[in-house]
Amino acid sequence: MDDEVSEVAVFSNASAKDGCEEELRSLLLDLVETSKSEPGVLSFKLHENIKKPGKFYLFELYKDQASADAHMKSSHMAKAMTKARAFVQGMPMMIQTKMIAD
Repeated sequence: MDDEVSEVAVFSNASAKDGCEEELRSLLLDLVETSKSEPGVLSFKLHENIKKPGKFYLFELYKDQASADAHMKSSHMAKAMTKARAFVQGMPMMIQTKMIAD
């Protein structure tokens, strides 16, 4: 893999509290739409578990670490995280990665 590739991928998940599936889904859909227009965002995708509605997965791809950091510090991300506390069960998982093989 070329060492000059600097893309950063983020994998995360969140599970809705019972009865809060629609609220969390709506919040995440809004976050996706807002985040896709940020500079340096190459992809921002939301998935939901087919067998467990209310269990969500995000895949985010940024052109570099600075773009990923800017997203995490954005005002709309802070607002989403604050609102999500009311709807999320447990602690969401978030992992930043770099691709090492294609």
